[in-house]
Amino acid sequence: MNLKKILFILFAIFLTYITYNNILSIDKSALKISTLRAILFGSNFTFCVTGIFAFLGFVLPTYKWLPESYYKIRNSMFLKKIYAVLGVGYFSKTVVAFFYNKKKINAKYFNGNSEGINAFTIQTKQDEFGHIVPFVIICCYCFYLLFNTTYVLLLTIFLSNILLNLYPVIMQRHNRTYRLKD
Repeated sequence: MNLKKILFILFAIFLTYITYNNILSIDKSALKISTLRAILFGSNFTFCVTGIFAFLGFVLPTYKWLPESYYKIRNSMFLKKIYAVLGVGYFSKTVVAFFYNKKKINAKYFNGNSEGINAFTIQTKQDEFGHIVPFVIICCYCFYLLFNTTYVLLLTIFLSNILLNLYPVIMQRHNRTYRLKD
């Protein structure tokens, strides 16, 4: 195992520890938390949970943990409507502008050979897995928080979960539909 894999796995473990401590902290002081602290804490919580799966996904084929049938897009027209209604296209353009070089993406994945398309498909599945699992976990936790915390904290976690996890899932599914015509 190379150094990058070891470091990323250790960082995912560290984020798991931080997340666990955050949950304990929320349980102890949830009703006494200030609005600003709730906003910062909720966003941080979502970043940490998402980071666990993102860092594991950078070095392990975690997308294989879900069945291949999950990645099949059954109603691409509905997906495209959701993509448009939620404004995921703007999110997608922002992500590409800040985190990716479009020329490098096109050269790596869309260079005219099937290996690039296969790598693109695997990358979208990997990225999607890194967001769908945290999305589900955080939604379950939000349901728990509904009865145990301030609504500012709950709302912050819920909205940051939508932005950091649901939008990327929709974006990756749309990318596979658009590029590959599943």
